[in-house]
Amino acid sequence: MAKSQRLEIRHLSSGNDATASDTGTGTGTGSTALGNSNNTGSSATSFSQVLSVPVNGRITALLPIKIPQSPTALLFILTDRLQFAVVGYNLSAAGTCTHNNPYPLQTHASGVLREYGRSTGGREAECGPLVAVDHWNRCIAMHMFDGMVTVLPIHQSYDPTQIMQMQIDSASAAGSGLKQGMAKRGHTSVTPPVLGEPFHVRIEERTLLSLCFLHAPMALLPQLALLHQDSRGMQHVISHSVDMRKKDLILYSNTSKTAGGVPSPSQRLKKSRVDGGSGFIIPVPPPPSPSTAAAAASASASASASTSSSSSATPKALSFSHMMGGVLILGQRQITYHNTAAGVTKVLPISPSLLLTCCLVEDENDSMGAIPGGGSNVRFLLGDETGRIHVVLLMSSSEGGGNAPTSLHLDTLGQASISSSLTYLPGGMIFVGSQFGDSQLLRILDEPIPIVGDAQASEEASGMEFGESTFLSVLDEYVNLGPIVDFDLVPTAHSPPSSASGGDSSSNIAAAAAQGSALQHRQSQVVTASGSSTNGSIRLIRNGIGMNECASVDIPGIKNMWGLRRKWADKDDGYLVQSFVGETRILGVTEEEEEEDGENEEDEEDGGGTLEEVMIPGFDSSSSTLFVGNIAGGDLLVQITEREIRLVNCVTLQCVSTWSPTDLDPDNIGAMITVASGNEFGQLVVALRGGMVLHFKVEDAIGLTFVEKSMMEREVSCIDLNPLRSGVTSDNTSSDAMDIDEPSKVRCAPVKSEVAAIGLWDDFTVRILSLHQSMPLKELLRVHLGSSDEDEETGDERANAESRRSQNMMARSVCLITLDSTSSNAGEAASKSTGVDMLLVGLGDGTLVSYAIVVSLDTASTPPCQVLIHSRKEVSLGTQTINLIPLQTAQTNNLYGSTCVLATGDRPTVVYLAGGSGSMQKRSNPKLCYSNVNLSTSDDDEDEDSGASLARQQRVIAVNVATSFSSPLLFSSSSASTEDGQPQTAASHYSLCVSDDATLRLGVIDDIQKLHVTTFKLGMAPRRIVHCSDSKMYAVGCIAAEKVENKTQESEANMGNCVRFFDESTFEEVDR
Repeated sequence: MAKSQRLEIRHLSSGNDATASDTGTGTGTGSTALGNSNNTGSSATSFSQVLSVPVNGRITALLPIKIPQSPTALLFILTDRLQFAVVGYNLSAAGTCTHNNPYPLQTHASGVLREYGRSTGGREAECGPLVAVDHWNRCIAMHMFDGMVTVLPIHQSYDPTQIMQMQIDSASAAGSGLKQGMAKRGHTSVTPPVLGEPFHVRIEERTLLSLCFLHAPMALLPQLALLHQDSRGMQHVISHSVDMRKKDLILYSNTSKTAGGVPSPSQRLKKSRVDGGSGFIIPVPPPPSPSTAAAAASASASASASTSSSSSATPKALSFSHMMGGVLILGQRQITYHNTAAGVTKVLPISPSLLLTCCLVEDENDSMGAIPGGGSNVRFLLGDETGRIHVVLLMSSSEGGGNAPTSLHLDTLGQASISSSLTYLPGGMIFVGSQFGDSQLLRILDEPIPIVGDAQASEEASGMEFGESTFLSVLDEYVNLGPIVDFDLVPTAHSPPSSASGGDSSSNIAAAAAQGSALQHRQSQVVTASGSSTNGSIRLIRNGIGMNECASVDIPGIKNMWGLRRKWADKDDGYLVQSFVGETRILGVTEEEEEEDGENEEDEEDGGGTLEEVMIPGFDSSSSTLFVGNIAGGDLLVQITEREIRLVNCVTLQCVSTWSPTDLDPDNIGAMITVASGNEFGQLVVALRGGMVLHFKVEDAIGLTFVEKSMMEREVSCIDLNPLRSGVTSDNTSSDAMDIDEPSKVRCAPVKSEVAAIGLWDDFTVRILSLHQSMPLKELLRVHLGSSDEDEETGDERANAESRRSQNMMARSVCLITLDSTSSNAGEAASKSTGVDMLLVGLGDGTLVSYAIVVSLDTASTPPCQVLIHSRKEVSLGTQTINLIPLQTAQTNNLYGSTCVLATGDRPTVVYLAGGSGSMQKRSNPKLCYSNVNLSTSDDDEDEDSGASLARQQRVIAVNVATSFSSPLLFSSSSASTEDGQPQTAASHYSLCVSDDATLRLGVIDDIQKLHVTTFKLGMAPRRIVHCSDSKMYAVGCIAAEKVENKTQESEANMGNCVRFFDESTFEEVDR
C-alpha cells in the first residue's frame, strides 16, 4: 500500500483456511456469494506490517506486474513528479540488509517522464496521472498530458535472477580491485531490461476521465479503452489498439487496413453518450464457454500465421466475439455494461451516488495462463462517497450459444470508511484504504448483524433493513489523522486551575507566581477536526503512551508496593505486598474456581484470577515495610521493616532468620531502619537512623551474613543496588552470576551488583559505594547533581545547587538500571540489544537527573572497581516528588526482558532508550526518551448506549507509588496471545500496579510511542473546532453529508450546517 512517501507491505495470515465461495450461480445477494461464517472475532486473523520503505516522491499509482521468470510479482510505482520505478522483493537479500541496501528490495527499472511533456509543451492532465497494465503484462499505458498517451513495453523474457547474479559478480570483481567496466565485460547480457523505451503517441480525445485495458485473447494487440469527455460535456467510451512493434496506436477511426492482431471494426469497443456523471470504466472478463478454449487456440494460430507471413495482403478478419471482454461504466445514476463484440448493453439504474473505488473479486486459483476472474458470474466491489460498500453481480447464461452477461444486480454490504482504494483478500475479507478516515480490514459475513451502537437494531435482529444491520465486520482499523481541517491546543485535565479572585494583593501575587510556575509544567494535547463527510471525527493527540486499566479498587493510604513471586523460578508474580503506616497487607493472586456445570466450554480458556487478601506467617504485618523481594539462593523471601530484617522460606512461608539493629548494638534500643534496598542475588543494604549504612548478603547454606558498615555524614534518603547487566546476556552470563541447583527454563541467573547508589538528606550529591568483596562500602564516586562535572562547578550552578538545598530538594529516589534500546519495543528480547548503564536520580521538586555510568572491574588495579559518569541530562517531569520504579517484561526462554523506568508524580513518565540497535542503526547513538503515561479508563457508571461509551477516556492521573506486576491470570483477558501461546502482557508488555491517594489500579502499558490518539466519531464533516476552558466544552462547526429539507415558508434546501457542543471530558453532545 502507498502512504504518501512510503511504501508499506503487510502480510495477511489467518488460522482459518476456509475461503469465500466465489462460484455461486444463484440469484442470491452478493453478500451471500462472497460471505464467510459470521465469526466477527479477529483473534485468528493477523495483518501485520512486514516492511515500510521510504520513496522519494508522493506515490500516485501502484500496480503489480507479473513476469514468468520471477517467483514474485514486481511493483510499478509512479510519483507525482512523474518519476517511475519497478521494484521487486529480493529473496537472496532477505535478512542480510546493510547500510547501502537497508531493505530487501531491488529496483529493476526507473526513469523520469516529465521531460517529454515539457519539451512538447504538453499540459498536465487535470484528472491526474492515469495508469493501466495490460492483463497479459505486455505493456503499461499512462495518461499524464492532455492529448497524449505514453506506453512502456514490458519484456516477458526478463530474468531478474540473472540480473541479481550479475550485480553480485560485478560487486565481487570491484572488491577485488578490478574496474567496474572490466567486470561488466566478462558478462554478456542475455536478458533484456524489464521495461523497454517509452514511446508517446497522440490521441484525438482531449479530456480523459479513465482508461483501462480490455480482457482480450493474447493473439490480439493490447486493447486500450478510454472514457473521455467532449467539448459539449458529453461522455463517450472508445478503444484503440497498441502496436508496440511500430510504437504507435491503431486508432478506432483507422478502418482503411486492418493490421494483424487487430479486431475487426465491428468488434472494437465503442459506446457514445454514456451517463453524464460517469467517473471511470472497469474491464470485465468474458465468461468462459465450452468452445472458448478451442476458439482461442485457433485464433492464436491464425494470428501467428498472419503476422509471420510476408504477404502484404490484408489478413482475413478474425472472429473474437466470444473472447472479447466488455467494460463496466460507473455513473452517478446508472451502471452500464457494454460489449460491442458481443452486441450486449445492460443498464442498471441506481440511486444518485458517486462511486469512487472498485475491485474485481478474483478466484483464488488464478494463474498467469488463465484470464483473471473467470467464472459464469463476475462480481465487483464498489465504494461510494458516503463510505458504503456495494457488490455488483454480472450474471451470465450460456443458453442460445451466447455467454454475455444477461443481467446486473447490486447489493449493499454495509458502511465503512470512505474508500480511496479497495482490495479483495482471500477468506472473504476486504481492505479499505482511506485518505478521509481510518483504513479498515473488513470481513464479509453470510448473515447480517446489528450495527454496534444502534439501539433499535439491538432490540430485534430479524427483519432488519439496511441502516440497522450490516454484512461487514471490522477486524482492524489503522489510524489516519488526515485530512486535518482545524485544530486547537488544549491543556490536559490535570493542569492547575486558575486562582480564585479576592484576598489581599500579596496573596494574589503569590498565587499568581505559584500558578505561573505550575503552568511551566503543564502538559497540553492537540485536538483536531479530522476527516470529511461521514468519516469526520475529533482526534485527541497526546504526547505519551497509554496505560489500559484492567481493574481498580479503592484502597487509600498506600505508601509503597512490591510484586513477589511465590518461588524465585516462577515466571509470574503471586503476591502484591502493600505497605501502610504501621502495617503491611498482602494480596495474593488466586485462580477463579470453575463452575461444576461447565455448560460453556469456550469460557474455560478465558478463566482469570482475582486478588484476595492473604497472610504470609513469616512476614511482620504489624509494621511498615521498607523493602520486599525474592532471593535466588535458598529460594527465600526477604522483608525489611523498621525493626528488623526477616528471611522467609518460600515453601513453608515461615521465618527462618532475622536481624535487628539491637544485634549490632544491644545498648541502642531505639535504633531503627530508615531506608533499605536489595536484589535477587542476595545483597542487602540498610540505613539506620543517624546515617549508619550496613551491608548484608544472603547465602544458601549460611543465611543472613553481615559484611560491613559505614558512617555517612547525614541521614540517608534513598538507596538502590540494582545490578547493571550491560555485557551480560543469556548466552554469556558473567562470572558473578549465582549458581542455581535447578536452573529455571524461563529465568536468567541473578547478577551480582558491584556498586550501590545512596542519596543523603540535606545534601545535593549521590554517593556511589562499592560492594566488591575487597572494599565493601568504600566510596568510589561522589556525584554532584547541580553540575555536569563534579570537579568543575560554575558560580551559577553552585548557586542553583545551594538554592535547591535551601528548598530541601535533594535526591529522593535513585535507580541503577541497564536500559536497552529495545525498551521502546517491548516485543524484542533485551539480550539482543545494546544496553546502556544509567544512573537516574529523582529530586523532590519533580526534576529527573540522568547519567550514563561506567563500572569497570580490574582485580590487578587499585582500587579494583572504578566508576565514571558522563552524558548528564536534566528534565522537569512535574512538581511533586519523583519515585523511580524499574519495569521489566517477563523473562522467557532464558532471555532478559526489556527494561524501562517509571517516574511517579503528578505527571507519571516512562523513561526508555530508543535507537542504537540493529544492523541498520549502527551509526546512530541511543537516545534517552520520556513519554507521559495516559490512563485509559471507561466510566462504568455511564450508560453504555451513550456517546461516552464510544471511546475510552484518556487522562493523566497522579501516581504516588507503583510496582511491576506480571500475572497472566489478571491481564491475559485484556490482550491477545503471542505466537508461542503466551499471553501478550506477560511476554511483551509492561504490566504494573499504580496507586494514588485513594485508588489502586492494575493495568498494562501499551507499546511505547510518542503519540497517543483517541478518536471520537462525528458522522459528519467538521470544519472548525474551538475549546472553551470556562464552560469546559468544545464547539465544532460541522457540515452534514446529506441535504436536509427546511420546513420554513421559503422551502429552502438546508445543507445541515450546525455547531455542535461536546463535554471536554466525556465528549457527550451537550447541544446542537
